[in-house]
Parts: sequence; C-alpha cells; structure tokens
Amino acid sequence: MLDRLGVFAGGFTLTAASAVASDQTIDEFTVVDRLSHLVARSLVVAETSATGNRYRLLETTRSYAREKLGATADASKLDRRHARYYRDWGARAADDWLSMPDASWRAAYMPERDNVRAALDWALGPGGDRAVGIALAGASGPIWTELSLYGEGHRRLEAASAHVGADTAATDEARLALWLGLNWALAAPDRAVPALTRAIDLYRRLGDARNLAFALLRLAHEEALAGRFGHAAALLSEAQPLLENAGLPKVLGDYYDYCCVLKALTGKPADARSDLEKALALYRSAGAERYALFTLAQLGDVAWSSGDLDAARSGMLETIALLRKAPLTTVMLGLCLSNLAGAHTERGELDEALAGRRARDCRCWSRADSPGLTSIILRSVRRSRASSRKQRASQDSRIPPSKDERSRASRTKRVPGNGCSDCYNRGWLATRSPA
Repeated sequence: MLDRLGVFAGGFTLTAASAVASDQTIDEFTVVDRLSHLVARSLVVAETSATGNRYRLLETTRSYAREKLGATADASKLDRRHARYYRDWGARAADDWLSMPDASWRAAYMPERDNVRAALDWALGPGGDRAVGIALAGASGPIWTELSLYGEGHRRLEAASAHVGADTAATDEARLALWLGLNWALAAPDRAVPALTRAIDLYRRLGDARNLAFALLRLAHEEALAGRFGHAAALLSEAQPLLENAGLPKVLGDYYDYCCVLKALTGKPADARSDLEKALALYRSAGAERYALFTLAQLGDVAWSSGDLDAARSGMLETIALLRKAPLTTVMLGLCLSNLAGAHTERGELDEALAGRRARDCRCWSRADSPGLTSIILRSVRRSRASSRKQRASQDSRIPPSKDERSRASRTKRVPGNGCSDCYNRGWLATRSPA
C-alpha cells in the first residue's frame, strides 16, 4: 500500500486514496484500513484542518515509495488512475472560479496543485494520455493565475495546446484556449489575443453563455490596452446582455472594471470612477477579496488622476494597510506605494515620498516604478530648489521639465482601471500606453 501512495504529490485526501490506490486486488475499504495502519506507524502523516483531513508522506518516504512503485508493473496503471482522478476532480475548477468566493475556491482547489503538476507531467509525457492532459491543463488555469505563476501556467498550457487535434473535445479546447490567453496576457498580449479569440469562437458554437461572456470581457480588456477601442467597445456590448441573468457578480464586476479602462483610455475619467464603484460593490458581494482590494486601490488612483490629492492619499494608505495583510500581492503593493509617493510629491511632501520609495515593502520597486513618477519627483525637486534659491519669492514658481523628462513622461499615462489582464495580481495601468 505504501508504494501505491507514492503516486501522490503534496498530500491527498481519503477520497483520492480510495479512488486511486484501489483496484481488483485491493478494494476501497481495504485502502482505508491500511492507510490507518500506516498513520499509526508514522509512515503517513495525517493533518486536520477546517476543510477536512489530508494525508501526506514525508519526502524521503515518498521517494522510497515511488521508487518501489516504479519497479512494479502497476506503476503506469497508478499514474493513469491518478491523472484521470484529478482530471475529473478539476472538471469544475474553472467554472467554480467564476462563481465561488475566493476563500472557498482556494480551500477547495489550491491544496492539490502538486498533484495537478504530477498528473500533467505524466499525461503530457512519454506514454501519457494526451486527452487527459488537455482537459486537466485547461482546468488548472485558475491555479496558475491565482498563484501569479504565469510562466509555469503558459508553459504547461502551451504544452497541452500542442496536442490539440480534431478529436479534442470542444469544451476542453475552449477552456484551454481561454486560460492560455489569460496566462499570456501579462507577458505577451500579442499571444493572448489569438487564444482568447479562439475561445470565443468555440464558446459561441457550444452555446456556453457564461464562459463566452467571460472570454469577451478579457479580450475587450486586451483590445482596449492595445488601442483598438472600437473593437473593445463592441466586445463589451456583446458581453453585457449575457451577464444580466448569469448570476456571476464577479464577472459582472469585471465588466464594469473593463468599462472603466476603456473610458479612462478614451478621455472619460469622470465616467470611469462610477464604473469602478459598481465593480467594487460587485466584487465584495461575490467574495472576490483580491479583486475588491485592487479596485479600492484603483479608486485611489482615480482620485489622484482627478487632482483630489487628499482623497487619493487617504484611499492609498487604507489600501496599503490591507495589501500588507493579503497574500500574493507583493508587486501590487509596490505599485500602490509608487502611486502614494507620487501623490505625496504633488502635495509637496517630498520627505514622505522619498521615505516610501526606500521602504522595505518596495523590494519590487524596480518592476513597479514608472518613468512618469520619476519625472514628477524630479520636477518637484527642481521646483523646490529653485524656490529656495529665490527665497520663496513666488510660491507658484515653476521650472519647465527638460526635453528628456517630457519624453519620459509622455511614455507613461496615469490611467485608472485594471492593467495587463491580471497584471501584477490585477493592478491598474501604470506603465502601458495604448499602441
């Protein structure tokens, strides 16, 4: 029994052990009985949490068990049962991600990420099952975005896409294309657009209104950031009626969020703020904790963009306090600190701006900082020094930015709204300008 349990990676549930380790020679009841004996002998560790019991082998024990299993004729059968089990287990993961509160989804699906990795490695490797790999890869999409493991995500999903053929189930291909597009959106938007377009085509044929609406929204976001505003508006218009009775407040929140992006990029910041407020209310009602948090940050950026520096400072400080308690938000925290430094600078609070820039939380600053913010700080410092030299003869004295500073600033538009399709865990547009 111990060698059979070596097929699991990162732990397993009693249900998984019963399904995978049982066969014609060992039924499910025997698996449960032998597992309890292994726990009593400290060969298997039992862990109890609010979500239920999980079991795991110590890594040295698992390596030994896996080696023993590999020497038997049962190894390939166990690997196949393991991969098929997690394919079936994850069949609803992507759909549940659209409708479940964040905390519930993470508790249900995240603990199995190592088993998903192991199953994908086998299914897409020599002697594996390509159909299982394609289905599981698509189902795994939200895991990589939730963990911000975009590189691993598009690597695994691209590997599965290479095996898509005429016999691939349309639902599996559509899900794979959708999440491949979402995983590419940060690193290579030009690769995200064809994948999202393919997903939309398949979901239209399947009549899957919920996933079609979601895919339309994500493509609209990419098109808006690319400067194809007309196409983005058309995609948003197509998605809106599909969402009216879909019962997906999280996705409806995306709709208003991306409407904000489009309006901000087309010079309508006042309208953008009302869309963000709608998105925030919907994210909160859906239990979409991170989305709500980052939308709150975006509202602070809207206040900054509109010149309401007091409201911007207050909102950004509240957001930063919440971000420091939230998981997987390191780069987003850097972006928010970056914008807070900008607000401090425009308020004339240069000491606070520079203190924030030196903060330990800004270990990701090199990725979050923007040429525009640097230009703002430089101009403000120059104005301050010029004012001192003139003994503050004129409180409103201004020194125009240099040609180089104007060039740097022109490359960065401070625009509220989401950025780069979950860029930096759903940050807002900080360094990208429309093409």
